[in-house]
Amino acid sequence: MIAKNLKPVYRMQSMFKQITDTIASVLKMVLLTKYPLSCPLKPISKELVLLGNGPSLKLFLQEKGDFMKGKDLMMVNYAAVSEAFSLHKPRYYLLLDPAFFQKEENIGKIFIPLAEKTGWDMCLFVPYWAKKIKAWQQALKGNSHIKLIFFNPVPVEGFDSFCHFCFDRQWGMPRPRNVLVAGLMLGIRCGFSTIYMTGADHSWLRELWVDEENVVHTDSAHFYDKKGAVTQATPYDMFFWMNNFAIAFRSYKQVERYARKKGVDIYNVTPGSYIDAFRRKNV
Repeated sequence: MIAKNLKPVYRMQSMFKQITDTIASVLKMVLLTKYPLSCPLKPISKELVLLGNGPSLKLFLQEKGDFMKGKDLMMVNYAAVSEAFSLHKPRYYLLLDPAFFQKEENIGKIFIPLAEKTGWDMCLFVPYWAKKIKAWQQALKGNSHIKLIFFNPVPVEGFDSFCHFCFDRQWGMPRPRNVLVAGLMLGIRCGFSTIYMTGADHSWLRELWVDEENVVHTDSAHFYDKKGAVTQATPYDMFFWMNNFAIAFRSYKQVERYARKKGVDIYNVTPGSYIDAFRRKNV
């Protein structure tokens, strides 16, 4: 009886949150959204393989390389430091984390390898706010193959009809707490009818632990790590990490609803992935 009586309260709370999220999103877009640029490279197929950097990608590249033939590829973050980058020659590349553009050491870690290795036409997606930072752009200036595309990573939340209206106009996207959220939305924007997501382990819960001093550590692993997982102490508490995980998984649900509206099929082909928003497929 108590639970039944609380249902109207929950509905009212949900409605109030959607209203406040919608208003907050409008304010963010007014302040942050810029006119989006069109992508100069048209897809060569209707299918995109979005390659996350999770540890499972290593086995995928070894055993499922044929699956990628004839499909467009998108790589992200530090994938350019791997041998797979030059071998598979992605048509699209995505950088999102502010650290890539704001930290000087990343010029040598990511942008110089991108400039030196990329000998084919490739779109590099970067957030619009990074346009005002010149150092990373100078590192790419001598490579005419890399086409810079600036996009709006502005978080848009609230009523689905409102969000989809904004997504259609590229004013923002579901909160891109993880780079793959942005990758999926950009894949939809580029006109792909089917997107396969691999290397999207998202098994962060297994990688977190707390020591006797209540310091949270991560045992993070990527497909390009030659020495296995890297253990690092973090300055954040467990609430911070769990909240971030929740935001990322919620954004994937938002992406899936939008993809279905647009008639785009998204398949998670990552074995053991923690993402439950998309249909699974064995390839």
